[in-house]
Amino acid sequence: MSLFKNKKEQSYWIGAGLVVLTIYASLFLSHSAQMYFLSQDFQAVLFLSGMFLVSASVLRYGSRRNLKHLNTALILCGTTILVMVIFRLGAPERSHLMEYTILTLLIHLALSERFNVSLSNVKVSILAFLISGSIGLLDELIQIVMPERVFDVYDIIFNFMAAGFAVGMILIIQFVRRHIIKP
Repeated sequence: MSLFKNKKEQSYWIGAGLVVLTIYASLFLSHSAQMYFLSQDFQAVLFLSGMFLVSASVLRYGSRRNLKHLNTALILCGTTILVMVIFRLGAPERSHLMEYTILTLLIHLALSERFNVSLSNVKVSILAFLISGSIGLLDELIQIVMPERVFDVYDIIFNFMAAGFAVGMILIIQFVRRHIIKP
């Protein structure tokens, strides 16, 4: 018996695994290497690149069928909300929001494929939220035992916020698609 239902599910789980691996690998980045990344110019490039990628991912995820103008507006509104939240935060929290939004989208896709349900399935959305948030919780718990890292409850909150944003936008887009813009 195969671990995955099909190749699509497998590719989504591999993508999610790579995101988790990247998040956890960053825990082992030395303090001197981290100081290099604190340059304002470098952070600006990374931030803009991350926001472009998150926006493109959310747009692509939401456009699984033909988009109507209302769907596009909802996606852009949700992305704008995310940008505004990020501007209020420090640099580390910005990365948490980007990382865990993408992770949640990949997990949601994998679970939807696994259980052969529509993207608007609330149970799958809750499960994706819980899995992604739990990965963020584990990320912070690991930092308790790492000498150059600090456990931060706010990071856990940001991880769950990003997961909630991702599943919230999925559910809103699917609701609008199903009830307002009937195919």
